[in-house]
Amino acid sequence: MIANHQQFLVSLAQLQELELALASVKSDASSPIAFTIQATSVQKEICRIRQEIEIDTYLGVADLPIFAAADEALLGNDSDRDREGGGPTLRARESTSD
Repeated sequence: MIANHQQFLVSLAQLQELELALASVKSDASSPIAFTIQATSVQKEICRIRQEIEIDTYLGVADLPIFAAADEALLGNDSDRDREGGGPTLRARESTSD
């Protein structure tokens, strides 16, 4: 976890380098499949760093309701949509695809 502003800045620089690498992969990929294969490892590293260093926690926004709502929507766990007859959640789709 980030303990001070200097660590925060270093973490942002690391993420920026990875995001630039991802942009490079996108421009250099010979096909969409090649992009997916090459980009997956870079994207996983970006996600790992963001989660490990807890940027949102350091900034004090991790517990804001909007972040919880965004996470729910991204994960397909929107209970309002399910009550309104919306489609299955991500977890439900994953379990049925196995």
